[in-house]
Amino acid sequence: MSTMFADTLLIVFISVCTALLAEGITWVLVYRTDKYKRLKAEVEKQSKKLEKKKETITESAGRQQKKKIERQEEKLKNNNRDLSMVRMKSMFAIGFCFTALMGMFNSIISRRCSVLLLPELPPNRQEASLAPHLRQGSSPKAQPSWKAWPVH
Repeated sequence: MSTMFADTLLIVFISVCTALLAEGITWVLVYRTDKYKRLKAEVEKQSKKLEKKKETITESAGRQQKKKIERQEEKLKNNNRDLSMVRMKSMFAIGFCFTALMGMFNSIISRRCSVLLLPELPPNRQEASLAPHLRQGSSPKAQPSWKAWPVH
C-alpha cells in the first residue's frame, strides 16, 4: 500500500471521527437536555398557532387582532433566540475540541512530511511581462515571496 493512499485513508478516517465527535458533543450538550426539548416544542407550537391565526385573519381585521399576532411573533422570535443560545454552548465546546484536534493532527502530519522553502517566481517570462509592476526592485512588496512546499 502506497504512502499516499495510507495518508488519504488516515485523512478520511480522521474526518469521519471528528464529525462523529461533533455530533456526539451536540447530542450530549443540546439535544437531550430538557431545556432544548421544551423550547423546541414551544417554538413548534407557537409557529403552528401563528400560522393558523394568519390564515384566518382578513385584511379588514381590527388593530387588536394585529397586535395579538405581533405579540405572538415577538414571543416566537424570543424563543428562537433562546434556542440558539442553548445551541451556542455546544458550538463553543466543538470549537475548542477541534482546535485541540487540529494541533494534534498537525503534529502527526508534520512528522511524516518535510517542508522545503522555495521562492515563488513566475513560471514563465510571459506571465512576468504581463505584470511589469512585479519586477524586482519596483516596490518592497514586489520581492519574491517564499512558499512552503511539502516534500515526501
